[in-house]
Amino acid sequence: MQALHTIGLLCPRGFKFYTYEAVAGMVNYGEEQLNLRLKDLRFQTLSDLETLIPKKLENHDCSGLILGLNTNEYTKIKNSLPTDIPRCNIHPDILSPDIPTVAIDLESLAHKAVDYFNRIGFKNIGLLRSANTVSQDEVYRHLQLAAAAHGMDCFQHASEPPENMLSAEELPTSHALKQWLSELPKPIAILTSGGFSALILSRAAAELNISIPDELSILSESDDEACLFTERPVSSIRSAGPLIGYKALQLIHQAILQGEKIQTGRINLPAPPIIERSSTGLPQGMNQQTKDVIRYIRKNALNGISVSSILSAFPNCSRSKLYREFDKYLGYPPAEEILRLQINKAKELIAYSSMSVSEIAQMCGFSNQSTFSSTFSRVEGQSPSQWRKSQQH
Repeated sequence: MQALHTIGLLCPRGFKFYTYEAVAGMVNYGEEQLNLRLKDLRFQTLSDLETLIPKKLENHDCSGLILGLNTNEYTKIKNSLPTDIPRCNIHPDILSPDIPTVAIDLESLAHKAVDYFNRIGFKNIGLLRSANTVSQDEVYRHLQLAAAAHGMDCFQHASEPPENMLSAEELPTSHALKQWLSELPKPIAILTSGGFSALILSRAAAELNISIPDELSILSESDDEACLFTERPVSSIRSAGPLIGYKALQLIHQAILQGEKIQTGRINLPAPPIIERSSTGLPQGMNQQTKDVIRYIRKNALNGISVSSILSAFPNCSRSKLYREFDKYLGYPPAEEILRLQINKAKELIAYSSMSVSEIAQMCGFSNQSTFSSTFSRVEGQSPSQWRKSQQH
């Protein structure tokens, strides 16, 4: 009978990423192995981290430890952490040379945000970030480089996260944030370090009578629940939590089984697709009818619609005008926008679900599995099954 290994999870309680998504990935891996269990070492506040967690670690029974800590949090607890067991971090910050980090590649994330903002017509972009996190320094550096390549201007503002993750209604806006936002050139697109930052930014915009999404477009680095608690739900980069949790536990488990030091360095995963909501709007200068057409496509793309379906829904829009407007503002025809949304959803389901290729084809509006597989292969350069395998390594 295999020995049971206990793996501690030390991270904040207030984030969906840690409390559900990453844990779901760990559970998936644990169920495959049958000899692992998770130990809850999550904390509510920094005070809890400094006072309660050291007591829990004094006589721990953990064979490994998964951290979800930024550099500031790590500094407060590092002297109490056991050093004789494998450890890894699932926050993007690099904590120590002997603690590997499993996280989204920050350069990939920055490029995805800049490419997206460029595609919808913004030339000014900003980053609203948490202070005291090394990973956000890296995000801004990559954001600047990617923005410069597109001829964009780039700005940033750092804010301290609240000691407690308060309810959406209680999150405050600061004078410094409102002053920064008021002085930025408009229109501007802003990437936020998470849903709570996006929520505070949205509230500051409302207090300054700045229109979302026409004057201000908001995209969150993570798909926190807070993204939904705004007047205009916030677009976000889909969470890779399940994949990160799976790989982190796999890394710890392999080190335990092999009796060797854990692999060090940064283990990067590609940035997931963007979930488009109403905070990011549509290309600047587009007429109302074309905006309505794009909203129709985004709502119905997974229902197998075609250009003919669009023209039937908008009888006052001619085919030639439709193609002309799309070429002017998006640089490609309407059928390509439909396909883009279908393929993005398919990639999300392939990477983050256990659905079969046939089920995904149906979910994404393709007439059959064969058509889906050939289309996916043409767009991505490999079959859905090959692409799924590539995301697991």
